[in-house]
Amino acid sequence: MYQKEKKAEARLRESEEKYRALFNLSPEYIILLDVDDGRILDINSTLAGKLMIPRERMIGRSVYDLEFISEDARREFQSKLETIKREGSVEPYEMELEDPAGNRYTVRIYNKRIHAGDRDSVIVVLSDITDLKRTQEMLERSLAEKELLLKEIHHRVKNNLMIISSLLSMQSRQIKDEDTLEIFRESENRARSMALIHERLYRSEDLKNVDISEYIRTLGVEIFNSYNLDPSMIRLSFDMQEFRADIETTIPIGLIFTELMTNAIKHAFPDGRGDIKVSLKRSDGTVTLEVSDNGVGLPGDLDWESTPSLGLQIVRGLSDQIDARVDVISDEGTTFRISFEELGFKNQ
Repeated sequence: MYQKEKKAEARLRESEEKYRALFNLSPEYIILLDVDDGRILDINSTLAGKLMIPRERMIGRSVYDLEFISEDARREFQSKLETIKREGSVEPYEMELEDPAGNRYTVRIYNKRIHAGDRDSVIVVLSDITDLKRTQEMLERSLAEKELLLKEIHHRVKNNLMIISSLLSMQSRQIKDEDTLEIFRESENRARSMALIHERLYRSEDLKNVDISEYIRTLGVEIFNSYNLDPSMIRLSFDMQEFRADIETTIPIGLIFTELMTNAIKHAFPDGRGDIKVSLKRSDGTVTLEVSDNGVGLPGDLDWESTPSLGLQIVRGLSDQIDARVDVISDEGTTFRISFEELGFKNQ
């Protein structure tokens, strides 16, 4: 029996030595508190060194009596300790502390109620995340600066494209030939289409996404107005779901839409009367843009994919760029249906 007791004592001492070594060598700040009154039962060497107070002077004091802990931190810690007393633990939380020298640092605090030495106590581990917080703040400032710079770039690109659009408009006033005038007008609309995207990005809080439904609606009205159409004769309507897209998708969609709108305005209504409908829908991971009119329809022998029309060549090329399928329906008018996967899109 005596030998068994000696072995048990040896194992206990060994266990205590391992615990004490782990406790004091841990780079984290560790403190053991009485769950009832917050009295310090033990504190590791790392935390005692950080506080520059000998461990012996800390043990037995209430954590609420430490002069360098602010009143707000003391109240929050007391509230957490009451929760631990009732529920056993709390979720990790962050707190800003100040050491006796006045240095401020941020810690993430982990708590666990334990039973040791015939008493209930709380082991508190404080992980110093001051450097991590500083790095995070630096990255956030850097990101904000880059976003500001990117917004300024979008603003300047928009201004340059608007200047090009204005120059084309001014030049077109001197042109008498209708075919040449139409070429200038289409080029002006293309420049305006891209300028409008950069304007949206400049004003957007999220530079990665553009409200494509609002963009198409605004662009459609601008193209409509550029032809000085009578809205009582040719009516334009929209049926749009709200989506956002990145710029790599939005620019091709905007230019495709510009060409389809222009094509409908120019060719669908020789008598100057009709309806143009624009819709944007999403179903089963596919986004569909439709531009339809109730005009004269396409000529029966027209192969739109091989037509020499620059506008339709642009539609074909940009559709390939975003892996879109193009369906053309000529039935009581013309409908161009552009369908592509929802990659880059999300719900508003």
